[in-house]
Amino acid sequence: MSAALRLRTGLRPLALAVALAALGSAPASADEYADWQHDCVGRTYAITPDVSCQRAYAEGLAAVITGKASDSAGTWGYVDKQGQMVIKPAFQEAESFQNGLAAVRQEGLWGYIDKRGNWAVKPRYARASGFNAEGTALVELDERDVLINRQGQVVKTFELGTRSWGFERGQKLAEMEVPQPPRLFNTATGRALTLPAD
Repeated sequence: MSAALRLRTGLRPLALAVALAALGSAPASADEYADWQHDCVGRTYAITPDVSCQRAYAEGLAAVITGKASDSAGTWGYVDKQGQMVIKPAFQEAESFQNGLAAVRQEGLWGYIDKRGNWAVKPRYARASGFNAEGTALVELDERDVLINRQGQVVKTFELGTRSWGFERGQKLAEMEVPQPPRLFNTATGRALTLPAD
């Protein structure tokens, strides 16, 4: 494979790690990035990301997984479009940036970081979606879906049992599953009856 073709198809994980170490941009020692998680070895990056190894570039950054093949799970950090690690790998999971913040999981809970890797909203959620343009995100707090603002303050608490997977990029609306009380349909009368909640 020619060097030009290799550049067009993206860097291989080991090549990216070596390049980062050689450039001095890696926040840790070169051997820490010398071996990527086993599922990511041999995959290409940047052009056609594999979501198990790298998230799509959004707002100039892409989440990538690092670690040793012997690890049961790697850690996620963020690279810029030049392949430099700009947010040190420190997260169990990481999503793409959306409207200036990215949802990341640390110690089992989700929170949000800014593009410098600083906490905008500290981890405290069981689930977290990206922020929409209006500055709200859907998260799970105390087993309920809630809408929060960019400071992590609850804007709206949804009915118990309501579930959502968040906002699609660029959308103001989020699809939600809303619990419905059980109903019976009487074929003789053609009417549906709602059962009492108790």
